[in-house]
Amino acid sequence: MRYMKIRSLLNLAEISKKLFILNLIISVFSTLLGLTMPIYLKNVIDKFQKSGIELSDILIISILFASSVILGSVSLYLFKYIGSRSMFKIRSNIWENILKLDLPTIQKYESGEIISRLKNDIEELNLFLTNTIPNALNYFLTFVGALIMLFILDYKIMLITIAVIPIICLVIFPIGTITYNLSLKLQDQLSLFTSKLNNILTNIKLVKAYTSEAYEYQKIKKILNNILDIELKDAKVKALITPIMSVVTIGTILFIVGYAIIRISNGSLSTGTFIAILYYVLQIIPAIISFTTLYTDVQKVRGANVKIRDLLSENNLETPNLLLRTAKLPLEKLTINNISFSFGEKQILKNINLIINPEKILL
Repeated sequence: MRYMKIRSLLNLAEISKKLFILNLIISVFSTLLGLTMPIYLKNVIDKFQKSGIELSDILIISILFASSVILGSVSLYLFKYIGSRSMFKIRSNIWENILKLDLPTIQKYESGEIISRLKNDIEELNLFLTNTIPNALNYFLTFVGALIMLFILDYKIMLITIAVIPIICLVIFPIGTITYNLSLKLQDQLSLFTSKLNNILTNIKLVKAYTSEAYEYQKIKKILNNILDIELKDAKVKALITPIMSVVTIGTILFIVGYAIIRISNGSLSTGTFIAILYYVLQIIPAIISFTTLYTDVQKVRGANVKIRDLLSENNLETPNLLLRTAKLPLEKLTINNISFSFGEKQILKNINLIINPEKILL
């Protein structure tokens, strides 16, 4: 249970399967319309070189483009909606589980650490659900559809494009392990920072009374230095990978353009086909890059949610079936008869009689 996979954590989201399937269908239609447009554009360009184009051709292209954009927007909103609802469920379930834990188990964690897990770690999962997964699904559909279209148009250029995938994977996958370790360390330090800061501010009167400001400052500064070191290491990784991906992307496009120009010059490739191929290549390469970033994002989520899974795996529950049940006590009037109270020799209350009715405020 301690090493529960991300999939088990996502089960807490209670994602609506019907809504997800509906959204997937809309996304497929949006992708198909987007992939159909270059083929029609190719035919229009080839037709223009021979006899010219008509107004109907422009209207059809405009309708295809507008339909693709509208369906894409609807699909993106639904993905965001599903992600936001899922985060609501996950946060609620985690908070409920924390409240059910017995006191000794809760005391194993500092209050600031629990707050950090609920805020920082959940935010990583939130970005994963509302941003990474929707983009990955859209890119996957685009990738598959564009590859099929490339195969239909020119299988040689499709093979050139596929050859880029292993190169990108060789660069990205080793980086994913580094990203996972850095994410794990960063979340631990952020949790420690929140915990210590909460403890200091809660006891700020004692800190001032014992004039220990300098000591507390150095203690927090040490944690901040650790966070800075981790973030700088992450920046170095990104600074290394970004130019490599740019070189691979630009190099692939330039190679395909050069190869296509040679094919056009000898008459084995039309201008319209070349434009359609270039469009699909420009769709495929970002999709490949998104798959590799998906891998690193998954590693970040794994690192961010280790402690969350620990909290969920605690079995020391205190009356789990009764703890969250709202108590419904019968409302009756409160009667006070002949109450007296003295402090030292001074009489404070003497022979007080009161009747307080339900749901009334006594001023």
